[in-house]
Amino acid sequence: MSNHVSYEEKLLLAQLAADSHEAFDTFYNRYFEAVYRNVVKITGDAAVAEDLVQEVFFAFWKKRKDFEDAGHAANWLFLTSYHKSLNQLRQHARERLMKQTVATLQHNDPDDIAYLIKENQLNLLEKAVAQLPEKRKKVFELCRLQGKTYAEAAAELGISVNTVKNHLSEAGETIRAWLLQHREELPATTLLLLMATCL
Repeated sequence: MSNHVSYEEKLLLAQLAADSHEAFDTFYNRYFEAVYRNVVKITGDAAVAEDLVQEVFFAFWKKRKDFEDAGHAANWLFLTSYHKSLNQLRQHARERLMKQTVATLQHNDPDDIAYLIKENQLNLLEKAVAQLPEKRKKVFELCRLQGKTYAEAAAELGISVNTVKNHLSEAGETIRAWLLQHREELPATTLLLLMATCL
């Protein structure tokens, strides 16, 4: 029985690599429910989870020639959906932070809102990003400023997802340190927003 499963998996992967939509449908039907449940647990939002899982399987199809075995393919599905879920949570956190900050300022001095978005203040983030090595800067811009996924950035730059993650981690540390060194130039609310961008 185990030999049959092994043969079936190898055949399925070969068909998938040969652009078989039927093989893709088999993977989709086999793993969709489990991946979807995990994403719902992380995001707490069924509608968001549905969209994220569709994105994961779309990326899975684009990567169909790269899987070594069925276990590798399954792990990729779960890891990619996990990271997409975390990115979604981070994005929501940043949006909530922005709304809360603006709402707080609106109850105080309206001129503070203009100060918050003043170009010379927001340009500090660009200056911080400019300190990064070129490849690291590009990764940060793609993922944190343009909202691309790790997989999308990796594909665009021709590097691995792990390399993207490492670049982002290093970039975040560098930018946060730079912003803290220049915190005297920023109102606290602006500093908080810029720091959140580096998450």
